[in-house]
Amino acid sequence: MTALKTIGILGSGQLGRMTAVAAAQMGVRAHIFAPDAKDSPAAEVAQTFTQANYNDADALAAFGQSIDAVTSEFENVPATTMDMLAAFCPVSPGHDALHLAQNRLREKTLAAHLGIRTPSFWAVRSADELARALSDLKGKGVLKTTEQGYDGKGQMIVTTDDNAVSCWKNMNIAEAILESFIDFTAEISFLVWRDKKGQTGVFPAARNTHKNGILTTSIGPAAGLDPTTLKDGADAAIALAE
Repeated sequence: MTALKTIGILGSGQLGRMTAVAAAQMGVRAHIFAPDAKDSPAAEVAQTFTQANYNDADALAAFGQSIDAVTSEFENVPATTMDMLAAFCPVSPGHDALHLAQNRLREKTLAAHLGIRTPSFWAVRSADELARALSDLKGKGVLKTTEQGYDGKGQMIVTTDDNAVSCWKNMNIAEAILESFIDFTAEISFLVWRDKKGQTGVFPAARNTHKNGILTTSIGPAAGLDPTTLKDGADAAIALAE
């Protein structure tokens, strides 16, 4: 029998729902915490929920005392929320992982530092910086918000010939990242695990399909890819996690 009786899940969407269902199959209760928890997909299958903001210290304290461990269904939970919950129970992901995952520029910079291949990228914080980046781009790229943005939102296709002032005005943000366009064959994703002893590994890769910038299917194990590509991807995922 597992010592984990109740897992706390920050976030109330489909991933939280799937986590709660998986927990129930292992005999573990789920407690959902989110600003929109009531009548949410995750709360429908959880034993209990708390509807409160992620910076509500009193609600977080009560939540933390009611669970044995906590995780998050998505990366945009404030890192400080995990700091507060760490006083009551084990948290995963922790502050540093969330802080990195919440910003595409920090993610790409870390990957490059680790020697992981990425598209060429430029930090952009003004129309002038965008103009210089577009000049260096020499072709087609994708201009993205560094934070938030998903399912194709918060990004636009640009080229070297585009007007930087107009593009920057359309984005209407304080910080962006420009990435060179990659004409890839397939997208695959890896789920990294780590046990209490610090051993780390990856589950079989999933091959993803998108439509209009929105993920439609993830099928695993990924088929039709050579073993070297899969190994390189797994090694990169573990390096980023560690």
